[in-house]
Amino acid sequence: MLKTASLLAAMATLGALAGALADGPRGAALGAPAGLAIGLLARGASSRLLLRAYGAQQVDESSAPYLVKLVQELAQRAAVPTPQVWLFDDPAPAALATGARGRRCAVALSTGLLSLLSERELRAVIGHELAHIRHGDVRAAALGSVLSGALVALALLALGASVLDGEDDGPAPSGWALWLLAPLAALPLWLAAGREREFDADRLGARIAGDPGALADALYKIEHAAAPRPALRHPHAAALLVVAPVGAQGWRRRLVRHPPTAERIARLRQSIVARD
Repeated sequence: MLKTASLLAAMATLGALAGALADGPRGAALGAPAGLAIGLLARGASSRLLLRAYGAQQVDESSAPYLVKLVQELAQRAAVPTPQVWLFDDPAPAALATGARGRRCAVALSTGLLSLLSERELRAVIGHELAHIRHGDVRAAALGSVLSGALVALALLALGASVLDGEDDGPAPSGWALWLLAPLAALPLWLAAGREREFDADRLGARIAGDPGALADALYKIEHAAAPRPALRHPHAAALLVVAPVGAQGWRRRLVRHPPTAERIARLRQSIVARD
């Protein structure tokens, strides 16, 4: 709740900044409540927006019976309502969870992931995603992702305004906003996600699947897959992927909040030794 409140406050601040760029103090006064309203709308719609960004399609028991039954079984073990199951066509192995701990949550998997992993490894990855849902951190992360994308969009708009309004004596004031807003795009994800978030999901996901070694094997396969890991096509959604995407450079690298995959694997291996 604190993370979500912080993100909504950031949306209000973003709205005020956008209004100030457009119409000075009067625009800021109007932009702050508008930004908050957009944040409240995004809180409910962020999950669908992210799924659509990846071109995901929902499947059911008639189109993907095995996969849907597998998610249903693991959801019962995780003590969460059965999430919707979505697939997106991408050779890169990827998985993400969105939504709140309720009926609107969803798990999305790439076709590359399904072709790469064995059944036990796929169970472990789904368990990891269900752990995110059970911990209740996916809604804040999704809202942070949408906010980060909005910051990037506003930075690009500021750049466009600078090009249109710039004069010989230097760039327009809105041009300087680009250098402020682009680095700030990382802040919502720093609020919504962290390294321990992935470690916690790994621990609980391994218990849900009943096989810590399977999740370690799955992470290793995803990290070293012949097909590349997910590219950073949607940098604002990086924090939601099971393994960090590739291609992050400059400020985009700050959007990737995943701990090193090798460290996650080592912790899972250590838990097997400790259990034995």
